[in-house]
Amino acid sequence: MVGHGRIYSYNGAKAIVKSLYTPAYITAPLIVPQSISGGSQLPLNTLVIYAEYTDGYGVVLEVCQEDWSSGGDISSHVADKSNPHEVTAAQVGALPLTGGTMTGNLLYDCASATRDIRFQNSGNNNWTVAIRGDTPSQASSVILYDVTNLRTVWSYLTNGNFRIVRPLDIYGGLTAPLSIANGGTNAATAAAARTNLGLLRMVAGSVTITVTNANSVYNAGITFSPAFASQPTTCATAYGANPGRWSVSTGAATASAMTIYATSTVAGDSVIVRWMAVGT
Repeated sequence: MVGHGRIYSYNGAKAIVKSLYTPAYITAPLIVPQSISGGSQLPLNTLVIYAEYTDGYGVVLEVCQEDWSSGGDISSHVADKSNPHEVTAAQVGALPLTGGTMTGNLLYDCASATRDIRFQNSGNNNWTVAIRGDTPSQASSVILYDVTNLRTVWSYLTNGNFRIVRPLDIYGGLTAPLSIANGGTNAATAAAARTNLGLLRMVAGSVTITVTNANSVYNAGITFSPAFASQPTTCATAYGANPGRWSVSTGAATASAMTIYATSTVAGDSVIVRWMAVGT
């Protein structure tokens, strides 16, 4: 409690104060700091402001130059947190709610995924910069989230990729939205993009074939994954030591597989066969 009174007596070096607001109330012995007393006892009846604590200790805070007894107890004023002295943000080195300029870095350590930085215009067009995934329920990447329409606009992923989720409008040289999905074709899949661009798909590989009996035909099956849209054109050739002893050909292919046939004039002969398939 903070109060106002006169020094009534001393208990050693401690002052006992009689309250001006409750004349019957006398404080416990209060410490008088040397900065106030000057190293000697203050005269009796000196007006002081004091503070008493619930544990029975207290201290003289200041010597008063006038009697405040008509002003009432200042405890309520001390407890007033509504800024009665109208202290400004600038006076305490803070930024006002209306904005200001910061000259240093701002570290915002959000311990919760819901503590985002949100921008809005009079309650409309809400935008959030957050540390999340592509949706508010995920965590990791930095995103720009459209709160009004509940959708991610762009995200910087933890793998270093920058993802634009919504259509990208470039104005100046272009007057219409430009989609860069699948090579700029706006196709849903890579296969559809090749069709839009008039391109063919090529798949190639190699397989080792060994014959047990000379002049017998052996085959190897190749699977296309994913399958072609239609039957591709295929070819195969022997490669490696003594390829001239071999006869290699491909059978009729399907959209999902092809067969390689191989014959050698030498029993136990092995050869690497390189193959290729081209189609849509």
